[in-house]
Amino acid sequence: MHTVYPILLSLHMVGFVLFIGTTFTDYLLFRKLKQAFFTDSDKAFFLYNIKNKISRNIHLAGILAVVSGVAMMAATKGIYSEQLWFQIKFPLAILSIVLFIIFTTRQRKWFNHTFKTDVLQPSERVLMKFFAQQHRFYIMAMLILAVILIVSAFRF
Repeated sequence: MHTVYPILLSLHMVGFVLFIGTTFTDYLLFRKLKQAFFTDSDKAFFLYNIKNKISRNIHLAGILAVVSGVAMMAATKGIYSEQLWFQIKFPLAILSIVLFIIFTTRQRKWFNHTFKTDVLQPSERVLMKFFAQQHRFYIMAMLILAVILIVSAFRF
């Protein structure tokens, strides 16, 4: 227990920091992709491929954070589960995971369909609506992750 807990805590923090960092990087790539989508389709396709690779890293970082968090709870016999900061953090973490699963899957399907079909291009109104929804997702996800980070750091 004396050596396992610090290792699990370190893995949890590394996973969480990687999750936040790759989410922010993914958001920046999304913004560049949005700009390139209207002006340079080759650049947009290139950015899309990079974004897909980063999205996989988001999932891996999230898995590392979750698995190490569950292992920490097992190692401490769930002592944190009764504390207020954990009761705030846990539902937000679940919400962020669900949001990422829903929105990144939807985003990937939409871009795959759009890049594979040259004949059927979505209207600008549809594009703007899609990009606005995705932008709101990223802002919401980063706010949730910021709250999780603050709650975890200050443990009230």
